[in-house]
Amino acid sequence: LKLYDALGKEVLIVPVTNALDNRFSVEALPAGIYFYQIHSASGEVNAHGKLVVTK
Repeated sequence: LKLYDALGKEVLIVPVTNALDNRFSVEALPAGIYFYQIHSASGEVNAHGKLVVTK
């Protein structure tokens, strides 16, 4: 999983080990809108979306 800020800067990379249950902390990130991409082992984007961090 790769997380990008609103400007497109990569801010977090999280290895995905279980397709059904993945958790990660956004505690170190400031409040804002982020975009994520989940990649397959071959590098293809399998899923993408928006994540809102509120504090």
